[in-house]
Amino acid sequence: MDLVPANATTEILNLGAGTGLLTSLVRTRFPDASFHLIELSAAMLDKAKERFAGDQRATFEVGAYSVGTIRGRYHAVVSALSIHHLKDDAKRTLFETIRNILPPGGVFVNAEQVLGSTPALEKRYKREWLHKVKALGATEQ
Repeated sequence: MDLVPANATTEILNLGAGTGLLTSLVRTRFPDASFHLIELSAAMLDKAKERFAGDQRATFEVGAYSVGTIRGRYHAVVSALSIHHLKDDAKRTLFETIRNILPPGGVFVNAEQVLGSTPALEKRYKREWLHKVKALGATEQ
């Protein structure tokens, strides 16, 4: 990520962080970054805290990111399997907030499942998804 001046820390925000799995995957690519994880479920965030025990570059916040509580500036905002739970108006507000907390050239990655716009596309998406997860080693179970 070339968004950060030399000698500065990359700041990454994870929305709906759950147990911190996505953060741990992003950390492999950006090992020196600082991460802030926001999660509504305190129990899930406790698992994330266990995952990052002793990591001073990870901070945690229990709360609903959809109600305008996001503060600070981040070089990247990531989320997986969380934002789809919001109603459309809340998504629009969130996306505007994200735009406002990112610097020019900042990155927003939203990894979500979406329903195909037609039954044929949905069938194709599911077939491709199954092919990809099996190629990565997932079993039938």
